[in-house]
Amino acid sequence: NGIARLNPDGTIDLSFNPGAGLNGTVFAIALQSDGKVLIGGQFTTYNNVPRNGVVRVNSDGSLDDSFAATNIDGIVRAIAVARDGKILIGGSFSATESTNYNVYGIARLNSDGSLDKTFNIGNGVNDYVAAIAIDKNDKIIVAGAFTMFNGQFNNRIVRLKPGGSFDPAISFGEGANNFINAVVLDEANDEIIIGGGFSEFNGQTLYGVGRIFGGEYSGTGEIQFAGQTYDANESASEVVVPVVRNFGSVSNATINYRTVDGTAKAGVDYRPAVGVVEFSEGEVIKYISIGLIDNQKVDPVRSFNVELFNPSGSADLGVLTSTTVNILEDDSVVE
Repeated sequence: NGIARLNPDGTIDLSFNPGAGLNGTVFAIALQSDGKVLIGGQFTTYNNVPRNGVVRVNSDGSLDDSFAATNIDGIVRAIAVARDGKILIGGSFSATESTNYNVYGIARLNSDGSLDKTFNIGNGVNDYVAAIAIDKNDKIIVAGAFTMFNGQFNNRIVRLKPGGSFDPAISFGEGANNFINAVVLDEANDEIIIGGGFSEFNGQTLYGVGRIFGGEYSGTGEIQFAGQTYDANESASEVVVPVVRNFGSVSNATINYRTVDGTAKAGVDYRPAVGVVEFSEGEVIKYISIGLIDNQKVDPVRSFNVELFNPSGSADLGVLTSTTVNILEDDSVVE
């Protein structure tokens, strides 16, 4: 049940005998260099022996009694084996050991299945992890349905240093607008291939699959708007405009912003705004909120601009330093 090994011609390899198998669904399989097989999913037993979410079996399918991840509670959706033999798992689970180590969604296991408490992800992710890959520099690409990692916005994908902390030497900007379920590394070209339920990645149209940069940036990055235009109904209390930092985030940076009249007028159609956006190291997306004014009249579409200027902290201005906000009419001439 739930697991089988196939011969090269697609027939079942009868030398791999899992016995009663699993009592649930398998989501992930990884092969160790010694031929043992790691299995992750939503199950509680393997061959009628208690194993919750993750199990390791020998090359013949029998249970590996030397591995027991007793601290995992939930579903394991992704597995990756590091070069040092430690095991990265991701999913929708809690991993707890004593009162001072409790993480969600991603964990690293020692070779015996115990939690590696030196893997420090802080607050971790806020939703499930579906894919994990380890690159040639032992950095860890994590993808899924989450929108935050350790309290900072990281939409559906993040890269970690080997110890579990955020890696600021890359920036995925606005990230994906929906879940990422698969990650494959093209290390010859320093690229990452992603697949999932998204239709946009960092403001660009990508339907379900895309190839993104996966190398290293050493600078503070370029700051710009995520898109050229944003629409908002007049009756909305505010419009939220994302600002992204691309090409690295290795230190703190700030940038000023201001609103500029177009056909929409400050104080009449929207509330003027001037301020500073502050990026901490590792932060790659922030949001500017601008208040809107409903004049209770039927008007044509009006627009104003938001501009970025005066970056600091060695950051540069990107290409999109100005974006247009269109105020859409939602009053009616019919009463």
